[in-house]
Amino acid sequence: MEEINKNDMKIMMWKDKVNSLGYLSDSTKCTGINFGGYYLEHSKFLYEILGGLEAGSMVLQDQKNGAKFEKQDNNCLLTVNTEQIELSKTNMKGFIESLITIMEDILPLGSIVDLKREYFANEILKNKVENIRMVITHRFLSKEGTDVYFPYAGVVYPTGMLGRGEVLYFTPGLIENVIHRGFEDVQETAYVSQMKREFIVENNMISCGFATKEKVEEFIRDRRN
Repeated sequence: MEEINKNDMKIMMWKDKVNSLGYLSDSTKCTGINFGGYYLEHSKFLYEILGGLEAGSMVLQDQKNGAKFEKQDNNCLLTVNTEQIELSKTNMKGFIESLITIMEDILPLGSIVDLKREYFANEILKNKVENIRMVITHRFLSKEGTDVYFPYAGVVYPTGMLGRGEVLYFTPGLIENVIHRGFEDVQETAYVSQMKREFIVENNMISCGFATKEKVEEFIRDRRN
């Protein structure tokens, strides 16, 4: 089977997603598609933009890629070299979240990761877990009738248990370190691309990493019942 280029698939998917966004003009869509090409692998600046959306007025710069983000009240301006995208706060949030979820790497099953401890204090105390080292056992978890999904779920390494047979749900943004990357081949690449396209492009779903606290809690509660 011919090797699949991950980045080519990401760009194709991003192009389809941008073209589906009704709040973008045709010229702005071209700029949006081009912008995605700068963030195929590195999303730190994109997360900084999301954090900056809650500020009153602010300016962020990514000198490496020639990008600049400016926010004044509810108006947001994203400049990449000589191209610009001007959107409301709400639309900019959706635009950046979609870009992150499409471009962000998804680890294979069997990968071992350390999670950021500060986000799981309650789980640690409840299950007496001293070190949040997890094995990824599930991916792309969703529930019929909802518009959110969890990219990952896993169990504690090395025991494989969390208590009552539960798994811990998490997102790429909560991973601190990748200790071991699981097996991957052409089939793995195709599967991840297919699931992202189905969830993000076709069904307009968002990762629980960007959902409201209430939606995330409801999702986990329903999955555990």
